[in-house]
Amino acid sequence: EADDDQRDKRFYDRIESQEDVLNQLLSDRFSRAFLQQTAGMGLRRNGQDSRLNLFLAAQRSYLQRQAASLGELPERSFWYLMPQASWEYDFTDSKNIELNYSTRVRTPALEQLQPIIDNSNALSLYQGNPDLRPEYQHEFSGGLHLIDGFSFTNFFLNLSSTYVQDRIINELTIDSLLRQVRRPINTDYEWQNRVYASFSTPLRSLGVSINLRGNLSYTRGFVALNQLQDLANRWNQEWSFSFGNRKKEQFDWELGTSWNYSQTAYQQQDRFNQNYSRQDAFALFTVFLPAHWVVSTEMEYQRYSNESFGQANDFTLWQASISKSLLKHKRLLIKLSVFDILNQNTGLRRQNAFNYFEETRANALGRYAMLSVTYKINALSSDDD
Repeated sequence: EADDDQRDKRFYDRIESQEDVLNQLLSDRFSRAFLQQTAGMGLRRNGQDSRLNLFLAAQRSYLQRQAASLGELPERSFWYLMPQASWEYDFTDSKNIELNYSTRVRTPALEQLQPIIDNSNALSLYQGNPDLRPEYQHEFSGGLHLIDGFSFTNFFLNLSSTYVQDRIINELTIDSLLRQVRRPINTDYEWQNRVYASFSTPLRSLGVSINLRGNLSYTRGFVALNQLQDLANRWNQEWSFSFGNRKKEQFDWELGTSWNYSQTAYQQQDRFNQNYSRQDAFALFTVFLPAHWVVSTEMEYQRYSNESFGQANDFTLWQASISKSLLKHKRLLIKLSVFDILNQNTGLRRQNAFNYFEETRANALGRYAMLSVTYKINALSSDDD
């Protein structure tokens, strides 16, 4: 298997005479060729209730690089063992478990290898690293799925773990003028883990269905700043609970809440440890009236904690709509909607990456109304009213 590409970057300076002059320092032609040779053998066994697949291979990889500014660089070769395994077992037609293990090699992209500086953003420069090694990944995943078609009770459990050798990250260098230079480097490893579970079941005595969801993740890896590396541990957890009515002929409603907590801890620079949380609550209500009238409203409350950001923020988003369907098969829909009724939308958004938390604020439109008309060219409804 072969993978090759090249990039010819030419940067020109325009002087007072309006003549374009090639900038040799920022121009370069770079090519990359990656060749893989793989040999292996496998075993497959299928039973009445289970399936097993095993595969073992040896892979030799060749990486060739050539830059106009550096000439042809020495060819590099790497040896990898590439095992794979999968197992599935069916307890019943609706209850099963599966386990998977695989390995793969991810080669550096052309932009990551090209040593020329990219100054398209003068305050954030990027320079490739021709000495990068491929990443070698071990991936494990498993799942348990239980579905009861008689009681409408479902349970899903999924887990995954990925260990990456020679993990490629961007080393960040910041000078006295706060200009940033990003350069990809190899680190020893990165370890990523995730567990997801969900459970849903009806409560017939109350006429409702409940849904529980949980998502846990843990990542351990390196960050690099000003030529110093630190080991970072990041935890993230998210829980949600909701319930709504089962019979939806006349009404459709749902209530729910969720909680998210993120934390990042550094082994050496613990003064930069970060954490924040977010709580949400929502309510949905729709009523189906005669003559194809529909009235709907939705309200969501969001609260962001003050950790790592200096102050807490909370706001409520409320919207409502009324609509009517016309013509045969309800082809024509006329809908009047009002958004952000309380006029509290500040455009606040917080997110976290492996080594930073970010808060952004946008100029939100605020309270507004919208009239929409929708016509369906193809209607699949059997209602001829």
